[in-house]
Amino acid sequence: MSAKASYFRLGLFVVVGTLILLVGVVYLGVGAYFEERFPAETYFSDSIEGLSVGTPVKFRGVPVGTLESITFVQDVYDRSGSSDRKFGYVCVRFGLNYEVFPGVSPQQMRDRLEGAIKAGGRVRLSSAGLMGTAFLSLEFLDPKENPPLELAWTPERLYIPSAPSAFG
Repeated sequence: MSAKASYFRLGLFVVVGTLILLVGVVYLGVGAYFEERFPAETYFSDSIEGLSVGTPVKFRGVPVGTLESITFVQDVYDRSGSSDRKFGYVCVRFGLNYEVFPGVSPQQMRDRLEGAIKAGGRVRLSSAGLMGTAFLSLEFLDPKENPPLELAWTPERLYIPSAPSAFG
């Protein structure tokens, strides 16, 4: 009887340990998907080679968000009643983490970002080092040299204008 009880305890220990390990992995791995982010988007007319979903969005080297989707503008916005000019653009959607800006409401974040856009805030494709991975960089550039696109559609998210890639 003692041997049976010993095997039962060992089996119970292994099952409980495995469940705790699985719950921990799921909690740590999936937690990032449930974080609330401020939605924004930009459009590129040039190549965005090297970007992928999950790529970080950085401001002065500090990660402030994550790239959520990459698609063509015509896949997101209706093509009826507008020019075909928009169909050469790539729509890049990303989310900015609220925890980077503690105590800021969504409306305050929108107001701050709109002010930054007027002051020259732009999204640019950058690289970590010479041959490093690509990421989105939020930078302040001359708004006269990098004007926003004249959009033939109404963005669903806050539109942050893009600037030519740092590679070119």
